[in-house]
Amino acid sequence: KRVSSATGQERTFDAPIATVTGEDPSRLSVIFDEVIIKERLVVEGGKSNTILTQFDGPVTFNKLVKINEDLTVNGVMKLNNTFEITNSTQSTSKDDGAFVVEGGVGIERNLNVGGDLGVSSNIVGDGNLTIKGNTTLGDNSTDTHTFNGVVNFNHGLDINNIDIGGSNQNTITTDTGDLILTANSTSIVKVNDSLNVQDTLTAGALIVDQTSLNGNVLQTTSGNNSLFLQAHGTGIVVINDSLRFTSGSTVDIIRDEDDMASDDANALATQQSIKAYVDTQNANQQQTVTADSGTDITLNLGTTTLGIIGTSNEIETSTTTSNVRIGLTDSVTIAQNLTVNGGSTLNGNVDLGNQTSDTITVTGRFDSDLAPSTDDERSLGTPDKEWKNLYIH
Repeated sequence: KRVSSATGQERTFDAPIATVTGEDPSRLSVIFDEVIIKERLVVEGGKSNTILTQFDGPVTFNKLVKINEDLTVNGVMKLNNTFEITNSTQSTSKDDGAFVVEGGVGIERNLNVGGDLGVSSNIVGDGNLTIKGNTTLGDNSTDTHTFNGVVNFNHGLDINNIDIGGSNQNTITTDTGDLILTANSTSIVKVNDSLNVQDTLTAGALIVDQTSLNGNVLQTTSGNNSLFLQAHGTGIVVINDSLRFTSGSTVDIIRDEDDMASDDANALATQQSIKAYVDTQNANQQQTVTADSGTDITLNLGTTTLGIIGTSNEIETSTTTSNVRIGLTDSVTIAQNLTVNGGSTLNGNVDLGNQTSDTITVTGRFDSDLAPSTDDERSLGTPDKEWKNLYIH
């Protein structure tokens, strides 16, 4: 039978059948050095259609080969050109899909997967692995993914609620809620470089080098070190609230006020203001000094020196480190009367009067002997000045 490939018309011919005496003609084998078939070759595989057709040597197909059922290759199958499977059956596991391989697959060049890539075991790669589209690693919260080398995420990393990189490659942020960095047990989170906080920093306690901020207490942490508050360059440390030491008044301002006019109980004054105020007060402070005689004098405290001067042969003055001493001279001259109330003791030679016109009045009584300084040289009275009565017992 012959079927025209152009018209589909069938023509039947009687073909000679080779026979061997005593053999079934349908079971005979034929050996040819070369067979050229102009149209097609149909192999029925016997009555059961299961008898295999065998080619013991190499076979070359120069055109399209169609296989309508299963193809079993027991040896190595090499494809020197591209290999395309047009079946579009979707794969949901390793055991189904348009292409199923029971053993391992070695791929020398790139592998591009247009749909989802499902891997039920480990992925081991010796070269670069590029995955486009969404990628899910693991299907259970207990799955572990280990990267022994550098992992480069060029467009950021989204881990549950945390975004790393993305539109800003240097940013770690959250989709919602706070970002929490915590260390295991008693360990701490360390920042080995400078830390720049653009917004509010909230912490239970903060330790920077040897300075601790805990609650509302800022202090150094070791070595009895001093605590310095210092602004950069020509900047100043500004306190926007009141200031108070452990005890005492609360201070809310430091005033530069020379006259202290505000009289503020919650203010400190600058050194310049204090000096200016004291200098002004000293310059304006006056004191009046009054004596037994003479005109009162007015002293300007801080600018006028008050002198304490004695009288020659009467009173002398002297100064020591912090005292002024006022006393009598060794020889005292009194130009006027001297009245002494109470008892007086005069040691040494005593002269009463320095001329005959001086008079001496004794109202009291002598409480001692009245004896001359030398024997038989002193008289009682004179020839022209005699005593009136002498009473002798």
